[in-house]
Amino acid sequence: MADHGTKFKIRTSRMNEQIEVMEVRWTEEKESYERKFINFSEMVTSPKPVQKSHPPIILGEAFPYGG
Repeated sequence: MADHGTKFKIRTSRMNEQIEVMEVRWTEEKESYERKFINFSEMVTSPKPVQKSHPPIILGEAFPYGG
């Protein structure tokens, strides 16, 4: 985790925010985002996914604890 600049204790909340950003960029016409870890002003992402509302997001874990 440290190699990627993420503290172990915040890994799950940071990942959740990253997933939320993907969903915003895939579904909003003009998107902006301001949260704890990620912030950006208005931008346009193009092309948007064809699949509505967006492609499935599938996560996997390799640890006995999920955080």
